Amino acid sequence: MAASKLKNVVFLIASGSRNLGGTCARNVVERGGKVVLCDSVSMKDAGEELQQSLGQKDFMFVPTDLSQEDDVRNALKLTKEKFGRLDVTINCPYFAKSSRLMINVKDVPEANTNLSGEMMDLLFKTNVTSVFNVCRLSAELMAKNSPDSNGQRGVIINKSHRLAFNSSLAPYSMSQAAIIGMTLPMARDFKDLGVRVNSIATGFYRYQIPFMKGAQFQKFLSMMAFPYSLGSEDTFYHLCEKIVTNPYMNGEVVKLDGAVNTSFF
Repeated sequence: MAASKLKNVVFLIASGSRNLGGTCARNVVERGGKVVLCDSVSMKDAGEELQQSLGQKDFMFVPTDLSQEDDVRNALKLTKEKFGRLDVTINCPYFAKSSRLMINVKDVPEANTNLSGEMMDLLFKTNVTSVFNVCRLSAELMAKNSPDSNGQRGVIINKSHRLAFNSSLAPYSMSQAAIIGMTLPMARDFKDLGVRVNSIATGFYRYQIPFMKGAQFQKFLSMMAFPYSLGSEDTFYHLCEKIVTNPYMNGEVVKLDGAVNTSFF
């Protein structure tokens, strides 16, 4: 799939309607591709805005609980009905609330947990269970495609985060490490289907830290090796496109983070 051949390539984009997922959808449609965007009911307004902007011919928004198999199967069924197949899936999980596991360790003899079980469940449900569901069920539909000249039937790209590699925010880092950990095993598991699986470990985006301003924000930017700027949604899409169009790239995790030093977290 060369970049010039993205025309009529069918994408399923899961989550991120207001940020990465929405940007990917716009770029794909502008290049002649077809998109089904799945996100939670709470993102319905964002999905409908995209629907109005991109039109109904090449785009469809489907409210979906991605952690539920039946919901994901329904989204894939609608993808098949509208566009006839699925070529590329991009997972953009966006639940990033986290904290240190323990607090007051230095001040009181008894350390207190700073994380509820409910928050941990939600973190993994959104960032891990949902991604895993979308991957395995997407591969089922991709397996029905006729292979191209390389024997390829589909491509899966999962967004993870740089904090998976170096952080003291254990809960969030664990969820991101799980996405990275499934990349190579899944690529090997899908080898007979001709489905490639890669992941992108992103750095930080403005929508993740809207509260930072002034000197605090400049200090945050100083953690980048170069360039001294936050990531942009377009740079994420551009890397996704390169992964889609490079038929030899499989089982890889690519850091897209400006070489940020996350040891401060």
